[in-house]
Amino acid sequence: MNINISFDPIRLLGNACLAFLAGFAGNFVAAVIVAMVTPSLDGQSLYAFAGLLMMAGSMFLIKAVVALVVAALSTALTKTPRAATLSCLGAGFAISFLFSLLMGIR
Repeated sequence: MNINISFDPIRLLGNACLAFLAGFAGNFVAAVIVAMVTPSLDGQSLYAFAGLLMMAGSMFLIKAVVALVVAALSTALTKTPRAATLSCLGAGFAISFLFSLLMGIR
């Protein structure tokens, strides 16, 4: 009786890095949307844009932990490596986008 348990740390690390980078892309897109919606009196929209990007940069450790969790879940729950990669990209982008959008509009 053979029991094969496969664990590929390189693929998991790559998916975590992609989720991390997709998170920054989500933060950037949300910052652009918030800057377009914010009234531009005295450069208020520029301040909102810069503030959201500074918030995204200061959340480095939290973003890394979220990326690792997203990568582990997507690698475990999907059947193919391509699906895991796309799932990591989508989940990392969506989580960061929604968080930044909520903080920027609030």
